[in-house]
Amino acid sequence: MKKYVLTGGPSSGKTSIINALKNEGYKTVSESARVVLRYERMKKGGITRDLEATVVRQHRICERQLKKEGRLANLNNNGEIVFLDRGFHDSIAYSRHYLGDAKVDVYDSARTMNYDGVFILDLLPFKKDKERIEEGAEPEAIHGLIYDVYKEFGYKPVSVPAMNGSEEEAIRKRLEFILENVNSLDMK
Repeated sequence: MKKYVLTGGPSSGKTSIINALKNEGYKTVSESARVVLRYERMKKGGITRDLEATVVRQHRICERQLKKEGRLANLNNNGEIVFLDRGFHDSIAYSRHYLGDAKVDVYDSARTMNYDGVFILDLLPFKKDKERIEEGAEPEAIHGLIYDVYKEFGYKPVSVPAMNGSEEEAIRKRLEFILENVNSLDMK
């Protein structure tokens, strides 16, 4: 199996690209953080940024991502390509942003993760939604942390530029860019 991470700061278009890849017939893995944040919003009455809630949230996101990636390891797919909406290493970047750093066990788990490549999507104009809690310059700060973390773990992230045109054209162009680069670059 070849695993490629699509990542970037909040509002970089990851989920739109993942959905387009899924529509093209590729196997995809959805973002763990969205599920956890949606649960907090719906079941707990809102997403808070207090320290205790943030620690619990980051822990849940890590657990969920580990389970998803663990299930991938059990698949027999003869070299199939899988695209992940964020990789486990994103948890370190978000923990650094919200908590100062991640716990040692998160780093240990990150060392066990192997991806064939990492695509970091350039930020698009920020769109607030029900699960995004970032404000002001936070998307840019998180974006930089994500890039730094993957580099620290030995990856050579490929930047996916924002493209001109309508939203549909831009998604198509980004999708083409990613697919053209999947097999042509030494990403790690």
